[in-house]
Amino acid sequence: MEVDIYECYVSPDSTFVKEVLVPGIESKDKPREGAECKVTISDINADEEIVFENSVYFRNDFNGILVVGESDTDIDLALERCVTTMFPSERANARFYPAQMSSGVTCTICLVCVKNGELVCNWDSDKKFQTMLHHKERGVELYKLRRISDAFRRFNKAFKFLLSVDPILDDESLTVEEPDHVRSMRVVLYNNIASCKLQCHKYQHAVELCNKALAIEPNNIKSLYRRAVGLTELKIYDEAQDSLSRILSIDPNNIAANEKLKDLKNKTKDLDAKYVNVVKKMFS
Repeated sequence: MEVDIYECYVSPDSTFVKEVLVPGIESKDKPREGAECKVTISDINADEEIVFENSVYFRNDFNGILVVGESDTDIDLALERCVTTMFPSERANARFYPAQMSSGVTCTICLVCVKNGELVCNWDSDKKFQTMLHHKERGVELYKLRRISDAFRRFNKAFKFLLSVDPILDDESLTVEEPDHVRSMRVVLYNNIASCKLQCHKYQHAVELCNKALAIEPNNIKSLYRRAVGLTELKIYDEAQDSLSRILSIDPNNIAANEKLKDLKNKTKDLDAKYVNVVKKMFS
């Protein structure tokens, strides 16, 4: 039996396609950041079950409440983005295309009702800062679970909220007027994101983030160590050794820095030996 489709919507990032079956109440607002949405999800179909790993909204025990901004997995994020395009009482068929799948996931969604809060632009600094802390802590939890991509998204979102607390155009505009708690949290988030980049083998990005943290706190040990790890992977051994030496000048008993420096010296010793052998062969 054919079903009437009132509208077809393709997301700008191509992560989902929505076919509206029953239009919603357009006089009411669509869900926005922090909104509590009561939804029903039915007729779920996917060729690969792995896509639902760690999902909240596609579990059998999902309670029907979706909070905009609280999704972590690719499939949950796609669903959340779809819901934010819907009006209350709207019913639609949707197809999602998570990054790790080629065939996609289909389901039927109904946005029963929405409880929206005020616009983010109207939040005061304290609420923005507390929201930033929430996303940062969630990122830490995900990182400990080795869900690196999910943790990165949370840290990145936390950073955006931090910037909205006390907007800064670039690092050159940093001033002593910036509140200490904002400056220190910038360093924490730079370090956390750098750690995610290291895990994903994005070493140059990790080094750049550590440099930003060190521009604020030159003696931050985590920044120095992660910078050294990134530089070592990039084979920039002299600068890596400088970072490790700085750590040991601050904390001579730092076990990780001592071990890393020992490994680094062995690497450079082996390289020097290979270089000598090459030169000998060239002139023998």
